[in-house]
Amino acid sequence: MLLSIEDMFPAIDTAVVQSIYTNKFRAENLLKLEASFTYKKKRPQFYSFGTGESSLKIATTSKDIELEEYESISHLMRPFIVYMAIIVTFAPPPQKLPLAFALISYQHTLYDLLRTHTWDSLRQFHVVFHQKRICLGVYEPAGWSTRDHGLETAQLFKRNATDGTRERPPKRQYTSSPPRGPTTNRSNSSGDEICNNFNKETCNWQGCRYTHICTTCEGTHPATKCTQKRKTETTPLSQRISPQQ
Repeated sequence: MLLSIEDMFPAIDTAVVQSIYTNKFRAENLLKLEASFTYKKKRPQFYSFGTGESSLKIATTSKDIELEEYESISHLMRPFIVYMAIIVTFAPPPQKLPLAFALISYQHTLYDLLRTHTWDSLRQFHVVFHQKRICLGVYEPAGWSTRDHGLETAQLFKRNATDGTRERPPKRQYTSSPPRGPTTNRSNSSGDEICNNFNKETCNWQGCRYTHICTTCEGTHPATKCTQKRKTETTPLSQRISPQQ
């Protein structure tokens, strides 16, 4: 017996399932696939205006989903599992099993990325990645399972980092003038002034305004305990600053 779309996915709006089948689905509307058997007023696929030959039929649409409605990974994954079932159902028979495994692999990728990146950026990444798959072919397993590192770099942001770069060591709050230093401080690759006394294990100033990292490798240990080869003592003029006061 041949089943209709409504028979296969009774809890989902038929118009939404048809948009997936015809490749007109928008990635941000994934939440419309939230499967629920709670009462929903069914709407016609078309509204008719007028009668007879002069009647006009207009296809109905529902409001697009706002990204903020995906409040957590679970709000994304529940409808995505339904989406997986739909496209695997419609996929060519030879691709059904590889596609299912590829989609599961993509799920694991999202969970792995969430461990180190913000939810807001991951949510945006998924929408862009998903829309890209819709444009290039949702039934291609390799498209789902292959990492898009260029897109990840462009869309994802590390947790606790507002600019997407590596996190910097926290700076101590400056409350008063630090003790006088015998030499000038150097700056690290991010432009922060490095404490010389810390690198000689002599800084006990709780209000020190200089960054306590290694001058050799920028690790969290002092230079006296660094195991890496020391950099040349010659520092470019552009990296030198005025002596501590």
